[in-house]
Formats: sequence, C-alpha cells, structure tokens
Amino acid sequence: MAEESFSTLGKIAALDLLFDGSGFDRAEDPAFTPEKGATVRTCARTFLEGTDFDLVYFPLKHLGYKCAAATAAGLLAALAHPRSLSLRLGVSAKLDFPQVRELWSGVVAAAKEFGFASLGLDLVPSQNGLVISVNAIGEESALTCGRVMKPRSKDLLCVSGSLGAAFLGFQVLEREKRQFEKTGKHNGEALEKYRMLVGSYLKPEVPAGALSALEEAQVYPSAGILVSHGLSDAVRRIVRATGLGAKVYADKIPFEGNSFSLGKELDIDPVSAAMNGGDDFRLLYVIPILQAEKFRRDFQSFDIIGHLAQGDVGAVLADTSFDAVFTGDDVIRQMKALYPNFNVPLCRTLLERFALPTDKKMEEFSTGMTAKFKTVIAMGHEPDVLILDEPTAGLDIVARGELLDLLRAYMETPGHSILISSHNSKDIESLCDDFYFIDRGRIRLHETIDRLRDEYAVLILTDEQAAAMDRSHVLASARRHGVIHALTDERRYYEENMPGIQMARGDIDELITIMTAGEPLRERNQP
Repeated sequence: MAEESFSTLGKIAALDLLFDGSGFDRAEDPAFTPEKGATVRTCARTFLEGTDFDLVYFPLKHLGYKCAAATAAGLLAALAHPRSLSLRLGVSAKLDFPQVRELWSGVVAAAKEFGFASLGLDLVPSQNGLVISVNAIGEESALTCGRVMKPRSKDLLCVSGSLGAAFLGFQVLEREKRQFEKTGKHNGEALEKYRMLVGSYLKPEVPAGALSALEEAQVYPSAGILVSHGLSDAVRRIVRATGLGAKVYADKIPFEGNSFSLGKELDIDPVSAAMNGGDDFRLLYVIPILQAEKFRRDFQSFDIIGHLAQGDVGAVLADTSFDAVFTGDDVIRQMKALYPNFNVPLCRTLLERFALPTDKKMEEFSTGMTAKFKTVIAMGHEPDVLILDEPTAGLDIVARGELLDLLRAYMETPGHSILISSHNSKDIESLCDDFYFIDRGRIRLHETIDRLRDEYAVLILTDEQAAAMDRSHVLASARRHGVIHALTDERRYYEENMPGIQMARGDIDELITIMTAGEPLRERNQP
C-alpha cells in the first residue's frame, strides 16, 4: 500500500483521517456553552520553526504535545478549566501527511490529558517552515470568580516545578547539534546524563489536575501566571497586575537534578537560567497567606519561592542572602525586574558613596560589605519605612560605623522612618526617636529616646534605703552585686527627695537587664 500523502488525499480527506480514532469529532468551530456566571478565558500561542523549535532534534509527537500543553497551561494559570482547543498548521513542503499525523498524535494526547471537550484543526501551506498556531478557550467557574481574593502583601508565590531546566536542556540539544554538524556524531552519554533537563524542554510537565485539586481543597489563588519566559518576567507581570512588590528567594527556587553540574560545563548560572530562560511552562500561583498552611500540607508538589510585598516598604532581614554567584550588577537588574519603581541611579550612587563594587560576586563580599549592600538595595526602593532586623549583627566596629552612617544618610530625607529590631542598644540610641521593649511577645515599655536619656535612672540602694523609700516611681528592681538596683522614670523626683542617694543615668542595656531579671513593680506606656 502506497504511503499516504497530501497530494493523493487532499485537505478534507486528510483532516478526516487525522480525526479518525482520535476520540474527537472534527468541528469547523469548536465551541462550548459556559455555565451561568462563569468567565470565559482565552489563550493563544504561535510556534515558529527555527524560532521556537528545531526539527533537527525535536520529535514531532513531543512538539504537538508541547504546543497544546503550553497553551492549556495558560488557561490553568488564569484559573480557567480548558474547554475548547483549535489549531492551524502552516505545513511546509518538506513535511507530508505522515509527519503531520505524528505531530497531531501529540496534540490529541495533550487535549485528552487537559480535558478539552472539543478539538479543531485547519491545514494551510507555509512558505517558511512549519507554523503552529494554537487557540484555547476555557472558563473560570462562577464559584472561583466569587471566592478569589484581592492579592495582598505576604501572599505566597508558589511554582509548580523546577525552573531553568528547559533552557538548560535546550542548550544541551544545541551543543549536540553543533557537534553532529561538525563531526557527524553526537554524544549519547551527555544526552543520557542530562535526559531530565532535555525532557523538560521537549515535553514540559504541566499539572493538568492542579486547578481542580485547588478548588476541591477550597484553596483559591489570588492571582496566577504562566512562567514561559523566565521567572523574572513572570514575577514582573504579577507585580504590574497587582500593584505590589515581590520578594523571591534564590535558595527557594527549585532546580532539576544536574542543573548545577551542567551549568559548570556550559558556564551558565542555573539561577540566571531560572530567572531569564524560557520554555519552562510552570504555573505560578499567588496563594493567600491565610491559606498557607493548608496549601503547604496538601500541595507539596509546589514550591514556595517568595511572597508579595508592599511596594513602598523596603526590608533587610538577618537571614536574607543573594545568590553567591550574583554580582552587584546582577542583583540590581533583578530588583529592577521585580520592582518597576526600583531607583537604579539612587542605588548606584549609594553603592559608589560607600565604595561597594558592582562587578564583584556576592561570595567575595565581606560580612560588612554584605550588610551595607543589602541596606542599599532596600533603600533603592525609596521606601517610606525601612525595616531592619539586626542590621549590625556580626559586624566589626568599623563596618558597624559605616552602616550606621548609611542609615543616617537615609534619614536625611524628610518623611523617612526606620523600624529597627536589635539587641544592640547603641544602634537604637544613635538612630531612633522611640523605643519599644518587647519581652516574651508583649510590649513592656514604650518611651522616647530623649526621655530615656533625661528622666530614667538607676537607683543603687542598700536594703535599708530600699525599705524606706517611696516606690511609686520605681518601674522594676533587682538585686545585683549585693545591692538593689531600682529603675525609675522620675530621676528628678529622687534627686529632690533622697539627696545623696547613689544614682546612675540609665542606659538601655541596664533597663532591659532590670526589667527582665528583676521584680516588676509597674509598667509604663503600654499600648
């Protein structure tokens, strides 16, 4: 029997054969009727030979599957269930019916996996290689529409699988193609070693049942997007859509096995591949913080890589770190991508002012340089409030002084405020106007720094003096070194009424020691 071809079959007969046994009826206009109250969503993608795929190494069945799955994934990211899928194939002269049938088998497999109810196909000639145009229609249920909450700061960023793997797999295939063109041979060992990475590019894994599982668990993402052009692009789009900022932690980004091994071979940083590479086709959902525990428990195939953040608040946390292989320039580029309002000129001015290089990798920074760099990056957001958690922890006296100078520079701008959490009282006294003492999760004292300096004192008393004194202005007392140390917020009262009493101006360290170790008599200025 002669091999079937378009020249002998014709277009209509070829379409009939493609649909025969597929489980779908051929429809000129595959449509559906959405349920009452549902929202119709669409997703369209075009794949071009030589731009989006190379037929030298791309199996046609995998290609058909990938094109359909990637388009369906766009619906799932938009919280819509796939309903109708239609393709228009621009077929070049080098392909005939058997090759198109192989490609179509991948499309049909994806259509069944993602639950499409109808499937359409059109065939047209192409002068410039194979062109695959895909259009998918889905619906977001009325229940989901009604329960989706507005995205808020601290909502979690959750991704459905490893990132950067497709880009790295593509690099392997391109390397083997060049070797084959040059020598007529390819390295089968390399393809076997990196088969998971290659597979991520040729046949992306999209969790087709993710949306249904979320609805069944009554977990409703507040936003969703498809990671198709790198994580940086996806997060930028979420930032623009929500009006918020975003924090992504490099050490939380999921990587496929052997990513770093291949990265060394090709001199490609896997983090950069994840942030800027393409073709991952992962779902990125924003999960409301109130549903975080349920999501962590029931959706362990997803990775939590960060969270949304207020666009006008910068943050420096003690355990925050940039990837070791990033240079300062790399970090600045990522900040600009994640925060559209990030002030690059201001950031570079501050880095130059404090002699921080942008061409060095983070792993080459000293502890003091890292602390200053993180603070400068936070200031690049031009926040109204700068939140600092132990900013000088682990710094020597020189680095500590330089960082405090940096923070004073920030405070030179009217309207700027700092919220600082620290066990170093000198930091607090030199920067802050107000002081809160928190003990076991409870505010024990709130006072201005000026009043702490002027009115607070430690009375050093014998047992007889302590027994005879008026304690109405004593906040707490403790026995230390054989005498009683009493903390007061009315220094002048005791100067006038107990002349000659031994008294020391109270500093914050002494205050904390007495209030935590001593006997509290009363507490002041609790909210």
